[in-house]
Amino acid sequence: DPVTAEDGLLVRLRAQSAGSITKGSAVLYRNTRVGRIIGVSLASNATIVEVDAVIDAGFARLVRDNSRFWDASGVGVDFGLFRGLSVEAGSIDAVLRGAVAFATPTNPGRVVDAGHEFDLQPAPESKWLEWAPVIPLDRTKN
Repeated sequence: DPVTAEDGLLVRLRAQSAGSITKGSAVLYRNTRVGRIIGVSLASNATIVEVDAVIDAGFARLVRDNSRFWDASGVGVDFGLFRGLSVEAGSIDAVLRGAVAFATPTNPGRVVDAGHEFDLQPAPESKWLEWAPVIPLDRTKN
């Protein structure tokens, strides 16, 4: 099914490997599900993996041009990476099944358009986990 603006913001993540990320994997922000993976495929030249994600409409403003995405699939082994964040059974399940996480800097950049591309890092840099931007959400869209 094609993704519409009402569904949310479509972004493409470029990765060296798909890891355990599959269609249906969660997209997490602060360990909370805010979207999902809708497709994983090899690029047309087979040099990278392209991961298509939809950020739910009510959370789309969290994604900025300076946001950073990473593969959160193996993070369950060391939840110390999520210092101070609560870990719920649902998020543990998402991590074990494959998940992508992202963070946005305390000084967020500009809102991105549908189709914006980001590199998917294998793990987060520690400073990303400390970012805490104030971004009003549109709760009417969730």
